Amino acid sequence: MFYNIENNKLIQAKYSDSDTPEVAVLPFVHDSLPQNILNIPVPVFADAFSRKTFRFESFENFIIICMQIIHIEHYFESTIVYIFIKDNRLILYASNTEDIISFFNKLNTTDNTLSSIYEILYRFFTLQINDDLKHLEGFEKTINKLEEEVFINCDDTSFTKRIINTRKHLMWIKQYYEQFLNILNDIEANENNLFDRASIKQFKILYAKIERLYAKTMNLLEYVSEIRSAYQAQMDISLNNIMKVLTVISAVILPLNLIAAWYGMNFNMPEYSYKYSYPVVIVLSIIVVIACIAYLKKHKWF
Repeated sequence: MFYNIENNKLIQAKYSDSDTPEVAVLPFVHDSLPQNILNIPVPVFADAFSRKTFRFESFENFIIICMQIIHIEHYFESTIVYIFIKDNRLILYASNTEDIISFFNKLNTTDNTLSSIYEILYRFFTLQINDDLKHLEGFEKTINKLEEEVFINCDDTSFTKRIINTRKHLMWIKQYYEQFLNILNDIEANENNLFDRASIKQFKILYAKIERLYAKTMNLLEYVSEIRSAYQAQMDISLNNIMKVLTVISAVILPLNLIAAWYGMNFNMPEYSYKYSYPVVIVLSIIVVIACIAYLKKHKWF
Protein backbone atom coordinates (compact mmCIF):
# COMPACT_ATOMS: atom_id res chain seq x y z
CA MET A 1 0.00 0.00 0.00
CA PHE A 2 1.39 3.40 -1.02
CA TYR A 3 0.69 6.90 0.28
CA ASN A 4 1.71 10.51 -0.27
CA ILE A 5 1.34 13.50 2.04
CA GLU A 6 -0.77 16.23 0.50
CA ASN A 7 -2.17 19.25 2.36
CA ASN A 8 -1.22 17.67 5.70
CA LYS A 9 -3.19 14.53 4.89
CA LEU A 10 -2.06 11.01 4.10
CA ILE A 11 -3.44 10.21 0.65
CA GLN A 12 -3.42 6.73 -0.84
CA ALA A 13 -1.40 6.69 -4.03
CA LYS A 14 -0.48 4.48 -6.93
CA TYR A 15 3.09 3.40 -7.42
CA SER A 16 5.09 2.74 -10.53
CA ASP A 17 8.74 1.97 -11.02
CA SER A 18 9.35 5.50 -12.24
CA ASP A 19 8.54 7.25 -8.97
CA THR A 20 8.88 6.67 -5.24
CA PRO A 21 6.00 7.12 -2.78
CA GLU A 22 6.54 9.13 0.37
CA VAL A 23 5.07 6.38 2.55
CA ALA A 24 4.66 2.67 1.82
CA VAL A 25 3.62 -0.44 3.73
CA LEU A 26 4.91 -3.60 2.10
CA PRO A 27 4.84 -7.27 3.09
CA PHE A 28 7.91 -9.44 3.29
CA VAL A 29 8.42 -13.16 3.65
CA HIS A 30 11.07 -14.54 5.95
CA ASP A 31 14.23 -15.80 4.26
CA SER A 32 13.61 -13.71 1.16
CA LEU A 33 14.35 -10.05 0.37
CA PRO A 34 11.46 -7.71 -0.53
CA GLN A 35 11.59 -4.99 -3.16
CA ASN A 36 14.30 -2.43 -2.39
CA ILE A 37 12.31 0.73 -3.21
CA LEU A 38 14.74 3.19 -1.61
CA ASN A 39 17.79 1.66 -3.29
CA ILE A 40 19.50 0.87 -0.01
CA PRO A 41 22.91 -0.74 -0.62
CA VAL A 42 22.19 -4.43 -1.12
CA PRO A 43 24.57 -5.78 1.58
CA VAL A 44 23.05 -3.39 4.16
CA PHE A 45 19.51 -4.16 2.99
CA ALA A 46 20.11 -7.93 3.22
CA ASP A 47 21.77 -7.64 6.61
CA ALA A 48 18.81 -5.66 7.95
CA PHE A 49 16.41 -8.51 7.19
CA SER A 50 18.75 -11.15 8.57
CA ARG A 51 18.14 -10.05 12.16
CA LYS A 52 14.88 -9.79 14.10
CA THR A 53 15.99 -7.96 17.24
CA PHE A 54 14.99 -4.40 18.21
CA ARG A 55 17.61 -2.04 16.82
CA PHE A 56 18.30 1.37 15.33
CA GLU A 57 20.97 1.79 12.67
CA SER A 58 22.02 5.23 11.47
CA PHE A 59 23.85 5.70 8.16
CA GLU A 60 24.96 8.80 6.32
CA ASN A 61 21.68 9.47 4.50
CA PHE A 62 19.25 6.83 5.74
CA ILE A 63 18.03 5.08 8.87
CA ILE A 64 16.97 1.49 9.55
CA ILE A 65 14.75 0.56 12.48
CA CYS A 66 13.72 -2.97 13.39
CA MET A 67 10.99 -3.49 15.98
CA GLN A 68 8.19 -5.83 16.94
CA ILE A 69 4.55 -4.80 17.09
CA ILE A 70 3.10 -6.57 20.08
CA HIS A 71 0.14 -6.48 22.42
CA ILE A 72 1.41 -6.61 25.98
CA GLU A 73 -1.59 -8.69 27.06
CA HIS A 74 -0.71 -11.35 24.47
CA TYR A 75 3.05 -11.06 24.46
CA PHE A 76 3.57 -14.31 22.53
CA GLU A 77 2.02 -12.73 19.42
CA SER A 78 4.12 -10.23 17.49
CA THR A 79 4.68 -8.75 14.03
CA ILE A 80 8.19 -7.85 12.91
CA VAL A 81 8.47 -4.46 11.22
CA TYR A 82 11.50 -3.06 9.37
CA ILE A 83 11.38 0.73 8.93
CA PHE A 84 13.54 2.51 6.34
CA ILE A 85 13.85 6.30 6.17
CA LYS A 86 15.68 7.92 3.29
CA ASP A 87 15.28 11.07 1.16
CA ASN A 88 12.19 12.06 3.12
CA ARG A 89 10.61 8.68 2.37
CA LEU A 90 9.20 6.23 4.92
CA ILE A 91 8.95 2.55 3.95
CA LEU A 92 7.64 -0.11 6.35
CA TYR A 93 8.13 -3.81 5.64
CA ALA A 94 6.04 -6.07 7.87
CA SER A 95 5.44 -9.80 8.17
CA ASN A 96 1.75 -8.94 8.65
CA THR A 97 0.64 -5.66 7.08
CA GLU A 98 -3.08 -5.82 7.83
CA ASP A 99 -3.06 -3.87 11.12
CA ILE A 100 -0.54 -1.31 9.84
CA ILE A 101 -2.52 -0.60 6.68
CA SER A 102 -5.68 -0.31 8.78
CA PHE A 103 -3.94 2.29 10.96
CA PHE A 104 -2.66 4.25 7.94
CA ASN A 105 -6.10 4.18 6.31
CA LYS A 106 -7.53 5.57 9.53
CA LEU A 107 -4.97 8.39 9.41
CA ASN A 108 -5.98 8.91 5.82
CA THR A 109 -9.60 9.69 6.77
CA THR A 110 -9.35 11.30 10.22
CA ASP A 111 -6.08 13.25 10.55
CA ASN A 112 -5.40 16.58 8.85
CA THR A 113 -2.21 17.46 10.75
CA LEU A 114 0.36 15.15 9.15
CA SER A 115 3.09 17.53 8.07
CA SER A 116 5.90 15.02 7.49
CA ILE A 117 6.87 11.36 7.48
CA TYR A 118 8.35 11.87 10.95
CA GLU A 119 4.93 12.90 12.22
CA ILE A 120 3.55 9.65 10.77
CA LEU A 121 6.35 7.63 12.41
CA TYR A 122 5.61 9.34 15.72
CA ARG A 123 1.90 8.47 15.42
CA PHE A 124 2.80 4.89 14.51
CA PHE A 125 5.06 4.54 17.57
CA THR A 126 2.43 6.12 19.80
CA LEU A 127 -0.12 3.59 18.56
CA GLN A 128 2.03 0.79 20.00
CA ILE A 129 1.53 2.03 23.58
CA ASN A 130 -2.00 3.47 23.39
CA ASP A 131 -3.67 0.90 25.65
CA ASP A 132 -0.61 -0.19 27.63
CA LEU A 133 -1.45 1.78 30.77
CA LYS A 134 -4.92 0.18 30.91
CA HIS A 135 -3.41 -3.30 30.58
CA LEU A 136 -0.77 -2.59 33.22
CA GLU A 137 -3.55 -1.50 35.58
CA GLY A 138 -5.25 -4.81 34.79
CA PHE A 139 -1.99 -6.54 35.75
CA GLU A 140 -2.04 -4.63 39.03
CA LYS A 141 -5.54 -5.92 39.82
CA THR A 142 -4.44 -9.47 39.02
CA ILE A 143 -1.46 -9.11 41.35
CA ASN A 144 -3.75 -7.71 44.06
CA LYS A 145 -5.83 -10.88 43.82
CA LEU A 146 -2.67 -12.96 44.11
CA GLU A 147 -1.77 -11.06 47.27
CA GLU A 148 -5.20 -11.78 48.77
CA GLU A 149 -4.76 -15.49 48.01
CA VAL A 150 -1.38 -15.76 49.74
CA PHE A 151 -2.94 -16.67 53.09
CA ILE A 152 -5.86 -18.58 51.59
CA ASN A 153 -4.29 -20.79 48.93
CA CYS A 154 -0.85 -21.34 50.40
CA ASP A 155 -1.31 -25.08 49.82
CA ASP A 156 -2.41 -24.59 46.19
CA THR A 157 0.25 -26.19 43.99
CA SER A 158 -0.64 -23.91 41.06
CA PHE A 159 -0.12 -20.70 43.05
CA THR A 160 3.66 -20.68 42.59
CA LYS A 161 3.23 -21.32 38.86
CA ARG A 162 0.85 -18.37 38.58
CA ILE A 163 3.33 -16.10 40.33
CA ILE A 164 6.16 -17.26 38.07
CA ASN A 165 4.05 -16.80 34.91
CA THR A 166 3.02 -13.29 35.98
CA ARG A 167 6.63 -12.36 36.70
CA LYS A 168 7.78 -13.83 33.37
CA HIS A 169 5.14 -11.81 31.52
CA LEU A 170 6.17 -8.59 33.28
CA MET A 171 9.85 -9.30 32.60
CA TRP A 172 9.04 -9.58 28.90
CA ILE A 173 7.12 -6.26 28.98
CA LYS A 174 10.07 -4.66 30.78
CA GLN A 175 12.44 -5.86 28.08
CA TYR A 176 10.08 -4.57 25.37
CA TYR A 177 10.01 -1.07 26.90
CA GLU A 178 13.79 -1.09 27.35
CA GLN A 179 14.30 -1.83 23.67
CA PHE A 180 11.71 0.77 22.67
CA LEU A 181 13.47 3.37 24.83
CA ASN A 182 16.80 2.50 23.22
CA ILE A 183 15.34 3.18 19.76
CA LEU A 184 13.87 6.52 20.87
CA ASN A 185 17.15 7.45 22.53
CA ASP A 186 18.95 6.87 19.21
CA ILE A 187 16.35 8.95 17.38
CA GLU A 188 16.89 11.82 19.84
CA ALA A 189 20.64 11.59 19.20
CA ASN A 190 19.85 12.35 15.52
CA GLU A 191 23.38 11.57 14.38
CA ASN A 192 22.74 12.14 10.67
CA ASN A 193 20.37 15.12 11.19
CA LEU A 194 17.49 13.50 9.30
CA PHE A 195 14.93 14.48 11.97
CA ASP A 196 13.87 18.11 12.37
CA ARG A 197 13.64 19.83 15.76
CA ALA A 198 9.85 19.57 15.96
CA SER A 199 10.02 15.81 15.38
CA ILE A 200 12.76 15.36 17.99
CA LYS A 201 10.54 17.19 20.48
CA GLN A 202 7.66 14.79 19.74
CA PHE A 203 9.87 11.74 20.19
CA LYS A 204 11.11 13.14 23.51
CA ILE A 205 7.49 13.33 24.68
CA LEU A 206 6.97 9.73 23.58
CA TYR A 207 10.17 8.73 25.38
CA ALA A 208 8.80 10.23 28.62
CA LYS A 209 5.51 8.33 28.21
CA ILE A 210 7.27 5.00 27.70
CA GLU A 211 9.61 5.76 30.58
CA ARG A 212 6.57 6.12 32.87
CA LEU A 213 5.19 2.81 31.59
CA TYR A 214 8.60 1.23 32.20
CA ALA A 215 8.64 2.60 35.77
CA LYS A 216 5.16 1.18 36.42
CA THR A 217 6.27 -2.19 35.06
CA MET A 218 9.27 -2.16 37.40
CA ASN A 219 6.95 -1.37 40.34
CA LEU A 220 4.70 -4.29 39.38
CA LEU A 221 7.74 -6.58 39.18
CA GLU A 222 8.76 -5.50 42.66
CA TYR A 223 5.19 -6.06 43.84
CA VAL A 224 5.23 -9.63 42.45
CA SER A 225 8.57 -10.28 44.16
CA GLU A 226 7.12 -9.12 47.49
CA ILE A 227 4.12 -11.42 47.05
CA ARG A 228 6.45 -14.30 46.23
CA SER A 229 8.42 -13.57 49.41
CA ALA A 230 5.21 -13.36 51.44
CA TYR A 231 4.03 -16.66 49.97
CA GLN A 232 7.37 -18.29 50.79
CA ALA A 233 7.17 -16.92 54.34
CA GLN A 234 3.64 -18.33 54.69
CA MET A 235 4.86 -21.70 53.44
CA ASP A 236 7.68 -21.58 56.00
CA ILE A 237 5.18 -20.81 58.76
CA SER A 238 3.02 -23.76 57.69
CA LEU A 239 6.06 -26.00 57.64
CA ASN A 240 7.09 -24.76 61.08
CA ASN A 241 3.62 -25.56 62.42
CA ILE A 242 3.87 -29.08 61.04
CA MET A 243 7.30 -29.51 62.59
CA LYS A 244 5.97 -28.20 65.90
CA VAL A 245 3.17 -30.80 65.90
CA LEU A 246 5.67 -33.56 65.11
CA THR A 247 7.96 -32.29 67.89
CA VAL A 248 5.10 -32.33 70.41
CA ILE A 249 4.15 -35.86 69.42
CA SER A 250 7.78 -36.97 69.70
CA ALA A 251 8.14 -35.31 73.11
CA VAL A 252 5.04 -37.15 74.41
CA ILE A 253 5.96 -40.54 72.93
CA LEU A 254 9.65 -40.50 73.90
CA PRO A 255 9.07 -41.27 77.65
CA LEU A 256 6.68 -44.06 76.65
CA ASN A 257 9.37 -45.48 74.38
CA LEU A 258 11.77 -45.41 77.33
CA ILE A 259 9.31 -47.34 79.52
CA ALA A 260 8.65 -49.86 76.73
CA ALA A 261 12.38 -50.32 76.13
CA TRP A 262 13.07 -50.69 79.85
CA TYR A 263 10.55 -53.44 80.39
CA GLY A 264 11.24 -55.00 77.04
CA MET A 265 14.71 -56.17 78.12
CA ASN A 266 15.17 -59.89 78.68
CA PHE A 267 15.98 -59.66 82.38
CA ASN A 268 14.18 -61.19 85.34
CA MET A 269 13.02 -57.96 87.03
CA PRO A 270 11.37 -57.94 90.49
CA GLU A 271 8.33 -56.12 89.06
CA TYR A 272 7.45 -59.19 87.00
CA SER A 273 6.41 -61.10 90.13
CA TYR A 274 4.14 -58.29 91.35
CA LYS A 275 0.54 -58.95 90.29
CA TYR A 276 -0.27 -55.24 89.83
CA SER A 277 2.77 -54.49 87.67
CA TYR A 278 0.82 -54.22 84.43
CA PRO A 279 -1.83 -51.80 85.78
CA VAL A 280 0.92 -49.74 87.43
CA VAL A 281 2.79 -49.40 84.11
CA ILE A 282 -0.43 -48.33 82.40
CA VAL A 283 -1.14 -45.70 85.05
CA LEU A 284 2.49 -44.54 84.94
CA SER A 285 2.29 -44.16 81.14
CA ILE A 286 -0.94 -42.13 81.42
CA ILE A 287 0.63 -39.88 84.09
CA VAL A 288 3.71 -39.34 81.91
CA VAL A 289 1.56 -38.40 78.89
CA ILE A 290 -0.55 -35.98 80.95
CA ALA A 291 2.55 -34.44 82.53
CA CYS A 292 4.22 -33.93 79.13
CA ILE A 293 1.09 -32.38 77.63
CA ALA A 294 0.65 -30.08 80.64
CA TYR A 295 4.28 -28.98 80.46
CA LEU A 296 4.15 -28.27 76.71
CA LYS A 297 0.82 -26.48 77.09
CA LYS A 298 2.19 -24.30 79.90
CA HIS A 299 5.10 -23.24 77.70
CA LYS A 300 2.71 -22.53 74.76
CA TRP A 301 4.06 -25.11 72.36
CA PHE A 302 0.55 -25.61 71.07
